[in-house]
Order: sequence, then structure tokens, then C-alpha cells
Amino acid sequence: YQLQAAGNVILVPATELATARLQLGASGIPGDSVSTSWDRLENAPMTASDLAQSTMALRALEASLAQSIDSMEGITDAQVYLALPADTPFLADQPKPSASVIISASTQDAQS
Repeated sequence: YQLQAAGNVILVPATELATARLQLGASGIPGDSVSTSWDRLENAPMTASDLAQSTMALRALEASLAQSIDSMEGITDAQVYLALPADTPFLADQPKPSASVIISASTQDAQS
């Protein structure tokens, strides 16, 4: 992993994300287990279109990231919006993904 933003951001390679989540969960982080959008994706009907499945997967990923950020000390709410462009067959023309993250800090932390 790699720490950034004065230790407030932890970067984990995508290939190690599941392992990192398991280790955090074993440590009690995040504290509460909450049903996520992944449940809806897993229970989606087999007849759901590719667009519907892609949209559900995107929303599930956004919700999962927001939940992870919410679990950080001093954060009372987080919203994550991802822009994941479609792949193109040309490697040089691959657009870069981006994200917008909106957080609300607890009053005490916001004043310090």
C-alpha cells in the first residue's frame, strides 16, 4: 500500500483490494456490516441488459467506495461519482477514468 495526503489516503493496487478489505474487516474496520449495492447486482435477474448490469456494477462500486470513505475517522458522509469511459480498441486512445468525491467532515474535525 501507499500513503498519500498526509496519511489520509491509502492507495492499494486493484489486484490486492479484496485482500486489503479482508484484513481491514478482520481488524474491525469498518465497524458495521452494511448491505451494499453488490447485493442488488448479485440478485439481478438473468434477463437484465448489459447496460443495466454495467450501471448496477458502477453504482455498487461507487457505494462501496463511499462506504469505505465513510468509515474513516472524522468523516460523517461521503459520496462518490465515477466516470469510467468505455474501452477502445486503440491503446493510445484509452480515455482515463476519473472520480468526484464529496465528503462531510465532523464539526470538530472541520474546525481543526
